Amino acid sequence: MTNPQSKNVAVECKRWLIRIELEGIQTVSSEISDYEIRRELIRAKKTNGLRRLNELREEIGCLPINRETMQKAAELWAWARQ
Repeated sequence: MTNPQSKNVAVECKRWLIRIELEGIQTVSSEISDYEIRRELIRAKKTNGLRRLNELREEIGCLPINRETMQKAAELWAWARQ
């Protein structure tokens, strides 16, 4: 959703987000997904993508995570790859 040259799936996702927000449904992102996207944008020096990610985060908010959640995520990631 932060890619300026969005493909069809990303465009549909943006439309879906707008549609559900207009219906009064609250949307949030997770801190871990923000981190995953942000680190690649920083690495690739994609300042416009970072700006759009910041705008999206301001618009929909970001759900914080805790240690237990991160530990469980690591376990599930490892399990899925075995």
